[in-house]
Amino acid sequence: MHQCLCIEEILAIIFAELDGHVMDPRIHSPERILYRHPESLKTLAGLARTCRAFSESALDVLWREIPDLYVLVKHLLPAQRLSYDEVECKLSVLPAASPEDATWERLVSYIGRIRAIGIPTPPGVQPHVLDGESVLRPLEAFLRRRNPESRALFPYLRRVIYQPFWLDEGYSSLLLHPGLHTLMLPMYGFSSHWGPNPAAWNAPIDVPTCFNVFERLRPHVLPALRQMHNLHTVWIKAAFLDSDTLLYLSTLPSLTTFAIENGWTWVGYPDRAKSPVKAFASLKHLLVSIAHAQCPTFLAYIAPDLLESITIHWEYLYGDADGSGSVLKSCLEELARIPAPRHVAVILDQSMENTLVERREGESDTTAKLRGLEGSKFYLQHIVQMSHLVTLEIGIDVVFQLDNNFLLRIAQRCPLIETLAVVPLLKTKYWMDWGDVADVDGEEEDEDEEDEDDDDDYDYYDRSGPPLPTLDGLFEFAERCVRLRTLKIAVEGTLPTPWVGDSTRGKNGVCTLELWASALDGKISNDVYIKFFDRAFPSLDDIRVLVPMNPTRGVGDLDDVDSSDAASRWNTVLFDMHRRRV
Repeated sequence: MHQCLCIEEILAIIFAELDGHVMDPRIHSPERILYRHPESLKTLAGLARTCRAFSESALDVLWREIPDLYVLVKHLLPAQRLSYDEVECKLSVLPAASPEDATWERLVSYIGRIRAIGIPTPPGVQPHVLDGESVLRPLEAFLRRRNPESRALFPYLRRVIYQPFWLDEGYSSLLLHPGLHTLMLPMYGFSSHWGPNPAAWNAPIDVPTCFNVFERLRPHVLPALRQMHNLHTVWIKAAFLDSDTLLYLSTLPSLTTFAIENGWTWVGYPDRAKSPVKAFASLKHLLVSIAHAQCPTFLAYIAPDLLESITIHWEYLYGDADGSGSVLKSCLEELARIPAPRHVAVILDQSMENTLVERREGESDTTAKLRGLEGSKFYLQHIVQMSHLVTLEIGIDVVFQLDNNFLLRIAQRCPLIETLAVVPLLKTKYWMDWGDVADVDGEEEDEDEEDEDDDDDYDYYDRSGPPLPTLDGLFEFAERCVRLRTLKIAVEGTLPTPWVGDSTRGKNGVCTLELWASALDGKISNDVYIKFFDRAFPSLDDIRVLVPMNPTRGVGDLDDVDSSDAASRWNTVLFDMHRRRV
């Protein structure tokens, strides 16, 4: 073995790279761990048993993050001392003839390795609980005897993801201490293990309802939380909050990441202008839910100096596109008042996606699950006030339909934009909203049309004109946004006459296109479309097209086209594009 592999510092770096995590693909900033990869754990365990030189370093990484105290007790105490209740998924420790300290002493060398507790288990792995009387309280008593002066029984523990089935007070007594940097309390929307029934919780079968969980945890969790003066990250449900806790968190100078789920509990957030101090002034990353429509109220309360990112968790279906658009509009209006948000994401909860795709009784397989929202610039108008915007991703149950003029306004007011995605994350059948045919064809024009270059005169409320941007409009937008790399948008598959023979070559750097697109114009050949994409987007690596169930307006130059025929023609164009590039 090479001598370098005998140096602990080098081994620590190598083994840390072997530790793999499965991350939440919907929450990019800050990143969130869903669970540790099982293969990584097997590799680290194997290295720990390979030789003495590897053992300590591999064990440090292996035990750095654990899902529960259960793994500590289950794997380190003698098997003959353990008793497992299959019904309650509960582990107990049987009484011993020898002194108890001799039993718990086995855990000491591993407790010092632990940095995080509560990392969720992989899907399909059953979590467990520990008996309070035979495990949690004896373990606490032992650790206090060993370190009577310390307030941290797990001295190097910095992150606790509190699971909803840790209902015994012994968990909080053991794990919560003033030195924690991260505390993530049970939530409904942001947690992959917290759902409408025990099977979805991936938890023991006797877990009570979510409201009972909050009521049972509140008395011993909140007092401990208010003693943590170095918190960097807090995830909390509004049901946990009282006025003292809200005030404490809002004035904590170290708090940079905050996730709050309003749920169905009404919280009285004071208005920002009436607050004696700036609420959450140090906040950099915010995750907030829209349930019960309190998201705008919370955004009106906080006053961060510089908000780096915000994720709005969409955990409610409002029944129609206009209702969803109105709620989102109120959120964006408040968000626009916060200085310099750079990354904005609105994501649909996984359970809401499941609700959308489930076929209801009497519903045919051809029923549209998603709907377009014509005149979407009215709902998204406050985007243009976020001049530092780098990423905008809105992936809810609505296909937002902008227009060429609004795209140019975004390009003018948001010059740093790199990602613009205003289409659902869920890829399923959808229906485009073509609006009023008379307005679309320009037969009823606004007599008081103003100069769109003047910010004060730009009419966001005017919903007349084409219901979608055109392909050449996307090109012009991309050319003006020099940093743009990803564009996901609803578009009309038409080109103006000058483009048919245009030899213009784009200079933009767009790499990814996702087009929720109408049918291609029957008067324009496939070769013209292929040349357009080759010339307009020379850096394009990936393009995807989704065609609605109603792919044409049924007026003007476009005859009615069947959805399958429209999709087939798009596929032909994309295939020929790829073949020519290869």
